[in-house]
Amino acid sequence: LLASGSYDQTVKVLATSTWAEVTTLAEHTEVVLSVAFNPDGGLLASGGQDRTVKVFATSTWAKVTTLGGYTRRVWSVAFNPDGGLLALGIDDTTVKVYATSTWAEVKTLAEHTFGGIYSVAFNPDGGLLASVGYDKTVKVFATSTWAEVTTLAEHTAEVYSVAFKPDGGLLASGGNDKIVKVFATSTWAKVTTHTEHTDAVLSVAFNPDGGLLASCSRDKTVKVFATSTWAEVTTLAEHTAEVYSVAFKPDGGLLASGGNDKIVKVFATSTWAKVTTHTEHTDAVLSVAFNPDLWGPESSVSVYVVDASGFSVADPSVESCSEGAFQSSDMQHIMTIGIVEHWFIKPSDITPGPKSILGSGSFGIVVKGMLNYATEVAAIKIPKTRFQSREESQLANEMRLFRHIRHSNIVLFHGATLMIINGGSPCLSLVLEWVNGGNFGEYMQQLRSNAVFETDGHALAYKILLDVARGMTYLRKLTPVILHLDLKPANILVEISVPPKGKITDFGLSRFARNSLPQPKVGTEKYMAPEVAQRKPYGPAADVFSFGRVIIWTITGELCSELISSTSSKGQEDACLFQTLDEVASSCLEEEPHVRPHFFQAYDRLTTPPTTTTKIVPPLTTTTKIVL
Repeated sequence: LLASGSYDQTVKVLATSTWAEVTTLAEHTEVVLSVAFNPDGGLLASGGQDRTVKVFATSTWAKVTTLGGYTRRVWSVAFNPDGGLLALGIDDTTVKVYATSTWAEVKTLAEHTFGGIYSVAFNPDGGLLASVGYDKTVKVFATSTWAEVTTLAEHTAEVYSVAFKPDGGLLASGGNDKIVKVFATSTWAKVTTHTEHTDAVLSVAFNPDGGLLASCSRDKTVKVFATSTWAEVTTLAEHTAEVYSVAFKPDGGLLASGGNDKIVKVFATSTWAKVTTHTEHTDAVLSVAFNPDLWGPESSVSVYVVDASGFSVADPSVESCSEGAFQSSDMQHIMTIGIVEHWFIKPSDITPGPKSILGSGSFGIVVKGMLNYATEVAAIKIPKTRFQSREESQLANEMRLFRHIRHSNIVLFHGATLMIINGGSPCLSLVLEWVNGGNFGEYMQQLRSNAVFETDGHALAYKILLDVARGMTYLRKLTPVILHLDLKPANILVEISVPPKGKITDFGLSRFARNSLPQPKVGTEKYMAPEVAQRKPYGPAADVFSFGRVIIWTITGELCSELISSTSSKGQEDACLFQTLDEVASSCLEEEPHVRPHFFQAYDRLTTPPTTTTKIVPPLTTTTKIVL
């Protein structure tokens, strides 16, 4: 999908497979200034001159919510990488941040000195939020504390756009001084300055692999630069008026632009040839955005299994791929990253369901399939890009760890295979146990939306947390110990049974605890332990801290700093649950890692009826630490 917001007060959505118009959203009463999809493509947000933000469900295009009450227009909207936050740049000098689970306001940032906030952007791990505006500055905030990290005052006029490179290493900005500036996020030093435009730079965007940086301008052009050399790759001069917005398709194959000529233009990045022109809007196009669903709607997705021995499609019932799609060098590569014969699932043993997408996002997709030899449903996790990509490297790491794990509270690893999506190249894919209840975040949202939560919801949530503690205790008993490093509601699946069962998943960022060197920051910022965020040596206690954050989120629906004891509950049983969870969360969220309990202690506490004397005893301080 490609969405565009216009001066004609509408948002139009086009299907990139056919370029047909899917819908026109006419909820705004004035100019639409910004559009953005959330990371899984399920929501579309738009901000307007009518001082509101509208959020739509892309499955039905029904309006989910309206955010308002602002005194000035909303210039920019942006979701964070896990979709849990929505940031707004408002014309009153403020940035407002909302939790998408409740649409409650989380934070108002008022650090800019005057004028509007024209653009906001999260970095790829969600730990930073950048904003730019009329005061000529770029400001960067840490989302864990909302403290200001830095102010970049390199521009000499209003700054209109900001974007992070997909690996998080660079930040680009463009402004009314006709300049594009690029900064290194490790030091905030200026890396390069581009003065090729002859008028104000209105929008900047990196392509998905970070190799290209596009900018558009009042000079009616789109310029593209190679980030490896900062040389200009091309200038696209197809518009006849100012170009207000540019965006890359998530697979990197297309670049879209919208301008004051009322037109949306789309270019193929392989040749820079124009692919299509859209004239549906009746006034200037101010914002364009692709949705993150890399392969379009479910009905358009074709998934094929590749026969690794013969380098061809084994199932004659599906379309064949070209013989050149899978080479012997590919086979050698997958063997070097750990797929041995014992774990490789033959193409004849698995039937993927092309219309059974369980989830999609920036990583790739998960589809439902059938293990023919076991007549068992499975979930197949497929990355968006092929061999040697960052996504595939994480998947290979996940597979190596999964081979060591067998526990009822951890998603079962069946094996690995190779998949082709829509005629693309073979991708290493994991075949996992299918869990029928979705993730814990979705499960809790369903509980909170009906009367079940008031009667049984707290007990059901408590049971899932108990299962997570049990599964993590198991990981701690392995030799060597496995660290998860991204424990959060989205990585806990729920099996619908009586009672429900929680299962930990997504070990792509996980590690064995073996050495004592500081490691790169990994995981999701708002669930991250302080030592991980500060890039200090860390060990099993990092997961304990994340578990404490999950407890807070489970009961409050937010990641507030206050613990659960302040939350009201009904009945003596709920009060006991809250007391226990309060004690466990308090101990897990200790600042110093050595003061936090082991997971087996947290598990024991969760299974012990609360008393006035019950207390979790932290592990003994020792000079021997298991850290990465």
